[in-house]
Amino acid sequence: MQTRQNIRIVPIFNQAANPKIWADFTRLEMLCDTVKYGYHSDDSDKKRIYEGHMDNWTYKRYNFAFAAYDENIMVGFANGFLENRSEMYLRNLYVNPQYNGIGIGKRLLEQSERVANLVVSNMSVISLNGAVSFYETCGYENPDNRYMLKKLPQNLIGVVPVFKTLLGGMRAKIKAPYDRKLVRQCKNQPIFVYVTPDREIDGVAVRTPDKEIKIWINERNRGMIDFYRKQLMQAFEKVK
Repeated sequence: MQTRQNIRIVPIFNQAANPKIWADFTRLEMLCDTVKYGYHSDDSDKKRIYEGHMDNWTYKRYNFAFAAYDENIMVGFANGFLENRSEMYLRNLYVNPQYNGIGIGKRLLEQSERVANLVVSNMSVISLNGAVSFYETCGYENPDNRYMLKKLPQNLIGVVPVFKTLLGGMRAKIKAPYDRKLVRQCKNQPIFVYVTPDREIDGVAVRTPDKEIKIWINERNRGMIDFYRKQLMQAFEKVK
């Protein structure tokens, strides 16, 4: 029996580097549509779904993605993009039905909300009918037309991934003296920040294309430097 502890939630920074990611997204979406809603997809559906994921990566601003893995097998995913200046849109959240009941969907949603919270104050989703109650229990409102919205809390603390961005639109104040030019060059590479209880970014870390990890820490918070560095380094161990 699978347990919550067996499943890794992994941020996916560069989907184009491994197109199998889109194939896995497509496989899970089609599986869930068949099992939960009795819709049997054909090859044209498969092509449409795959190209939809690819297009989102290519054309949508600040797109994000997380996947749930049981060893090396993707068993769930969530993705979305910046809808407007105040709202991040959760486009998909699917979990293999064989893995229902162990909290994978909630974990994927929580990670997506943390990413959104860096940039905007709201997360929205257009829910499938069968998932409305799930989103309601997670704090989303207005299910009348399946468009649901959640006001994100302000208590963002700890390490958060930054997707395909120049860090220019962060709601939190960036206190770490990071190399803006280098980070700009690494926008599809893994980037993490450490957010303090005061909603300040005291650490910025990036893995460059040549696999070198660069970390910048707010020197004024000297007592926490080693802690921030350790937390940021550990985040790279979970990157896909």
